[in-house]
Amino acid sequence: MATDNEKLVVETVISIISAQDEEYERSKFKKLDQIILEFKKYDRSETIAAIIIIRKGLKSLFEITSKLSKMSADEQPASKEYTKLIDILDQLVLTNMQLRSFNNEMNHNSESINQLCEDQCWIANVAILAAMEFDEGVQ
Repeated sequence: MATDNEKLVVETVISIISAQDEEYERSKFKKLDQIILEFKKYDRSETIAAIIIIRKGLKSLFEITSKLSKMSADEQPASKEYTKLIDILDQLVLTNMQLRSFNNEMNHNSESINQLCEDQCWIANVAILAAMEFDEGVQ
């Protein structure tokens, strides 16, 4: 059975991701698609691949979050969906770091990529929160 702290962390993670889902559906997925088209002109396959991985990862993250939100608070922390959510967050953090590196090395520090990476900062914060563990005995 999940502890109160675990339930709180999972609830917070789900809440943050769900809020981002609405924003991405409203406008940010369109921005990602525009950046992909922009970089196709310059034949930047590494950059394009990283952005596509981010886009697909975000879609998966939002789908899993939706499934988790339908579970009881006791089921969520130990579920395979929550484990997969953490894996996706880790992949997104790594891919965003790679994208920033590609941008500095190959894309002359493109402002659109910099903005995309800044827009993704919430992912690292959620990943850190999701990885938190609490000792119930410490007060």
